[in-house]
Amino acid sequence: MTSLSGYDPFAERGSRFRGARDNAGARDNAGARGRTRRRSYSAYLPLPPLTFHVLLSLVEGPCHGYEIRHALWENGFRGITPHHSSVYRRLHHLQEQEWIVRLKGHEEPPSAGPLRRTYRLTEEGLELLETELDRLDRVLRLAAHKLARRAVEMRQGGGPGPGTEPEDDLSDPFEFDLY
Repeated sequence: MTSLSGYDPFAERGSRFRGARDNAGARDNAGARGRTRRRSYSAYLPLPPLTFHVLLSLVEGPCHGYEIRHALWENGFRGITPHHSSVYRRLHHLQEQEWIVRLKGHEEPPSAGPLRRTYRLTEEGLELLETELDRLDRVLRLAAHKLARRAVEMRQGGGPGPGTEPEDDLSDPFEFDLY
């Protein structure tokens, strides 16, 4: 994959996936008097797997469609790599949503065929991806909590009862909106 030297999309905003907790909502600077207002991505969640992995492949930096398809394979789409037309349709859709942009002047002439267009993740695309990662984190924590609770119940005779709660840092697993 091509990447920009020193390009780290998480560095500017501080994501919980790089050490600091960030807000789950996106910001839109169109607010009155320079105030930021939050933009909700809940209508787009959960992200379809192809959308998630295309956005994830662009986190490392700009790349063209062929590189994105290769990244899909590397990120776990082995054996089910989508047809190239599906990837390009998804890239077009993500551009319409303004979650990615095509970089003009960065086209690479391949040995044969059309020019390779290069795409970059936008701030909104990064915020959408972070929101989805936060949602997935909550889903995984909830699943781990339920599994731990069930394991304790099974060790103590199969039924829930007083004192069977596993010790963890998740006081109420249902306090989170998973979608």
